[in-house]
Amino acid sequence: GGFSGVVKPVGDILKSLIAPVLGENQEVMAVLRGDDPDRDLLGAFLENTRNQVVPEAVASQVLETIAGRAGLLVNTCIQSPTEFWKCWTSFMPLVADCQEQSPVFESTCFFLRRLGERMRESASAHAQQLFLDVALPSLALILQESAGKREPLCDIIYAFTMDYTAQHLHVLRTIKEHIPKLPAYICCLSYLASLEGPSNLGDDNMLDLYLYYALIALSHTQPKVRVAGLAILQQCAALSPDAVSRGVGSSTMGRVVPPHQTVAQLAPVICSFKSDPWWEMNAHVLLLVSTLVRQLAEWRRWEDVMTEASEMDDEGGTAEHSTTLSVAQSVGEGSAAEGKARAPTSAMEDTFLNTIADVFRPSANQHVKQVGLVCVAPILSHHPGLIGPYLNVLLSQPSHLRMRLLQPMEQKPDGEEAAPNRIVYVFGSSSRYYEERCICDLWPAVEVARVFVGSLQALAPSRFEAEHVETLSALIRSPTSNVGQHQDVWIDVFDKVKAYVFVAFVDSQLHTAAAELVQSFLLSPVPEVASHCLGASQKTLVQTLRLFYSNADRQMVSEADLVNFLKLLRGANENARAALDAVISQFRIAHAAEYERSMLRNI
Repeated sequence: GGFSGVVKPVGDILKSLIAPVLGENQEVMAVLRGDDPDRDLLGAFLENTRNQVVPEAVASQVLETIAGRAGLLVNTCIQSPTEFWKCWTSFMPLVADCQEQSPVFESTCFFLRRLGERMRESASAHAQQLFLDVALPSLALILQESAGKREPLCDIIYAFTMDYTAQHLHVLRTIKEHIPKLPAYICCLSYLASLEGPSNLGDDNMLDLYLYYALIALSHTQPKVRVAGLAILQQCAALSPDAVSRGVGSSTMGRVVPPHQTVAQLAPVICSFKSDPWWEMNAHVLLLVSTLVRQLAEWRRWEDVMTEASEMDDEGGTAEHSTTLSVAQSVGEGSAAEGKARAPTSAMEDTFLNTIADVFRPSANQHVKQVGLVCVAPILSHHPGLIGPYLNVLLSQPSHLRMRLLQPMEQKPDGEEAAPNRIVYVFGSSSRYYEERCICDLWPAVEVARVFVGSLQALAPSRFEAEHVETLSALIRSPTSNVGQHQDVWIDVFDKVKAYVFVAFVDSQLHTAAAELVQSFLLSPVPEVASHCLGASQKTLVQTLRLFYSNADRQMVSEADLVNFLKLLRGANENARAALDAVISQFRIAHAAEYERSMLRNI
């Protein structure tokens, strides 16, 4: 604390930040000041926020304001351990007492994380040591006892930690000294592992530490500890050959086997958990096993390309640098390629694929299915035999859950894709967050569409339900649909589903989604697809109009909505106009009475 006389006290800085925000809310300010206009505003704010007197929205706004100006605290906190201690202990009661779902808890953690990042940027070694000496002891108590708060608190730990493997190892071992309860420590490791970059997790010593505690976790009696073990193994298995090719995790290449192979050798233990009665164990088995299946395929392709590149070099080919880059590109392109020859699966892969089949099925818990739909999608291109079961699960999900995965990811203002949604399926101290991504970005849409149509023909349903319309719409708009390159496939798909689609088009409950699907085909940006679908749909559309204007026992869309859409379709381009005019003309000739009393005359 020898520097405290030459730096501005942290309390003064914080007061100057919160006063303008609180001043905008006179009602809250009156509560904080009470009968004493000279009352310490910072202390009153923290105390009344902790006691839930200050509205959550106001408290969160204040805390986020502080977080945005955290850089103003750096000089004081770095130069004076006493001032850093005052800052830390001022906010710890909010971390300890607020519920983990509380916006106040979230905003407090955001501020502390931002403070750590700013201090680390200014003086990384000093910031880390200050944190370990001053902050970690109190944080460790919460980490040990409050399971639901561990993930955001682990983010704070690494915000203060120097980004070097040796320092991460040092911090992990220091945390162990402060958290004597092994289950709590392993659960913390499961979150910290997800924060390790490939260069850290690829280090032999780091990898050995995580694998050691993961193995202990797998034999633990508490399910949440076993889940933590599976989560650690998934992070260890995910080190990609592409990362290694760029010089990341190079020490790992010195191992007898790559990380995923080390984890895969635990197959008997991992796969034995598929019969665990707890849904979260099943979900993490799927996450780990699908990661291993993907890695086995990618590393196998990597080895094939490396062998080919080596042969090229032996023949006097390219330099090492360009070879490495071309290898990385080949692996990346190969993982998304469709229709290429696939290497036969190994016995280990067959074991993992059988585990996926046992856990990932329509009768499974809906949370398990939701997790599986995201993590299994990327391996469908490697193992197309999974596509049929995958579709069965997708179609069995409730519509609101299915649509969360079929909707495109939101775009940020700068054009970048927004981060995946992170969901807690069951609120409570034991449940973890799960990422939900748009599966349209992950699956091989052309192959999935083929299987979808094949299954439809085999089952021959009388009509489309919402799940069929939603899934087919998602398939054709997927980035991997490649309609221009696979126009014959999509034309064949349309020919086989058009009767279902147009019946859904006049159904009141399915009209909106089916209308978008009709547009995707009839107004396709690929001229050959649009031309074929416009021509092939005329007879079916005439039959659909006859169905609509008959007294069929169905809940139909309003005539106004039907006619408005046909107008929209007709006005899209000349080809669409000619096709719709032909349809209406045929309907007028074949069904004159229905035509005369309809609104079709207005088109």
